[in-house]
Amino acid sequence: RIDNAGRVGIGTPSPLSTLHIVGDLTLTGSGNISATGNIAAKYQDVAEWVPARRAIPAGTVVVVDSEQSNHVLPSSRAYDTSVAGVVSASPGVILGEGGAGKVMVATTGRVRVKVDGRALRGDADLYILAVGVDDYTDEKYRLHFAASDARNLSGAIADAGGPLYRHKPQIILLHDQEVTYALICRTSDPAFGGHVLESCARIHAAVARGLKTLGIDTAEHAPGADMRAAAIHAAASADCFATPAAHELVDSGGRKLVGSAQARYRGALLQHGSVLLEPPRAAAYLGQPAGRPGTGIRQLIGRGVTRDDVGSALVEGFHAAPGSRLEINSTIAALKAAGA
Repeated sequence: RIDNAGRVGIGTPSPLSTLHIVGDLTLTGSGNISATGNIAAKYQDVAEWVPARRAIPAGTVVVVDSEQSNHVLPSSRAYDTSVAGVVSASPGVILGEGGAGKVMVATTGRVRVKVDGRALRGDADLYILAVGVDDYTDEKYRLHFAASDARNLSGAIADAGGPLYRHKPQIILLHDQEVTYALICRTSDPAFGGHVLESCARIHAAVARGLKTLGIDTAEHAPGADMRAAAIHAAASADCFATPAAHELVDSGGRKLVGSAQARYRGALLQHGSVLLEPPRAAAYLGQPAGRPGTGIRQLIGRGVTRDDVGSALVEGFHAAPGSRLEINSTIAALKAAGA
């Protein structure tokens, strides 16, 4: 049909353009089609006919077949670097010649892709580590929003994940209520040196002496008959306060209060330790059973204790150690004021 405007309609009585065809159009021969404008298509992908050894459903990611030239096959592993494209159901533009044993592989544009149903069911996990430091001895560094920002950011990301993740992450602050100390001396130091266990015992005795001034009674965790097996058992947990090591300080109920680690190099030792102000919360974060959880100073004595209080007590404990050559001079006073 040709309307009054000269537009030709094939399969339609109301052509909308110069040539309007409703149905399929097949061109044969060696001629070309040229366009100076745009080619519009309903779907947004460009695909080509590619041979495959078997039928492959639409939406399947395919890779280059390493055993048969110019063929594709379904991808079978994650992060495959030989991806050729995605099998398309209805390409916007299809190139090449179709036929039996071929699939339409989209190589550019937008195309529907199958996903692993386990991700949609929520089998994936989301891990977030957000650090915000609010509590400084020097008041001018206390910004009062860093920790809350870290917590809010973690919560926003977790909420946005929705059903994609198996568990909604628990937002837990770790190591936010403790006082740390470090001691460096020669391994031959008469007050704090000796072999590893002897040195640890001496250092922990100084820590216990300091905590005693705060009214806190502690005991050293007795080393077992098989210390190697005990060390392996303790190292199996990522929660460092889950199991006390030999000579570490525990309360009357056997709960760990002070954690430590010692390194040695060329006749010198470094011992670093942490004294908990509040009970540890790492077990919940790590998804591990708490077992016998550690404890904190404030819980033990039932009143508020500041980092400065504990720092001063530790300084006194180390100063009073038998054979100690430490002096409470300006340097120690500075550490005392910093609660270190």
